[in-house]
Amino acid sequence: MKRTLSIEMANKYLPAGSIAFEKRGCNFYGEDKNNGSDVGNYRITTLGESVTGKDGNNYFLEFCLWRDRKKARTTHKKTGKQLKHVHYDVINPIGLTIDTEYTNDNGNWRNIKLESSIYDLNLSYTLGDILKAINIISEKQYTRICFIDSLALEVIPDILKIAGYREKDVIEHLTGAELIQNDKNYLVYRYTTDGGNYFEYELKSGRITA
Repeated sequence: MKRTLSIEMANKYLPAGSIAFEKRGCNFYGEDKNNGSDVGNYRITTLGESVTGKDGNNYFLEFCLWRDRKKARTTHKKTGKQLKHVHYDVINPIGLTIDTEYTNDNGNWRNIKLESSIYDLNLSYTLGDILKAINIISEKQYTRICFIDSLALEVIPDILKIAGYREKDVIEHLTGAELIQNDKNYLVYRYTTDGGNYFEYELKSGRITA
């Protein structure tokens, strides 16, 4: 899971101190409730094995929402007496789960010990706590997460061939690029900055559309 080109593009175009993540799955929908997560209901993943750990491994990381994380309790809260049945207390309504993956000469591996150490912290599924987890793992320390689609990064050289001043300025100050339309006719990415500037690029036709 190297994704070398998209990692290089992220390092080149995103602000210093940023780490790129892709959103997977779906956000909250209908009557689903967001209980405080500023990430939403998406799974989020790094662009391949892009995090160099303090242990020397290059990690692919995936974070997910753990709704109503519970912890087993076998004694009464007040008296301390043993309960007849195990009771489960909610310890975090928006808990965080993490999967790690790295590759070496012997194959692909998870670091269960590292994952367990993150679980022990009972972090929440928020950008701030995800950054805490990343910085516990990573040799390089990050200050922000940018959500950006890997393919959107890889086509930037093609965009620059037809870009005007606006598009070049957005790419120079890029903080996000996400898929906004995907059907049999169109594949459209929106490129954005912190200042609210943006443009849209349709990949199949190679046109800037907005």
